[in-house]
Amino acid sequence: RCAALDDSARNVLRVTLSEALVDAEVRALYSERVLMPAFALLEPALQQFVAAGTLRAIDIPFTLRAMTATLFG
Repeated sequence: RCAALDDSARNVLRVTLSEALVDAEVRALYSERVLMPAFALLEPALQQFVAAGTLRAIDIPFTLRAMTATLFG
């Protein structure tokens, strides 16, 4: 997704993530408005992959959080 962002949007994301590391309010807002809605969209898709046998049975909420941590630190 980051490749789809222009330079300005990437800079906003960089600043937001940097602030989220040090500011609990920004962290909570980012989680509430960005991460949780994204997880809500991705969880059913991963469940469909598991149900179809395309993906082995996994702990989906944990996997989403691990993927996010890997991408954003």
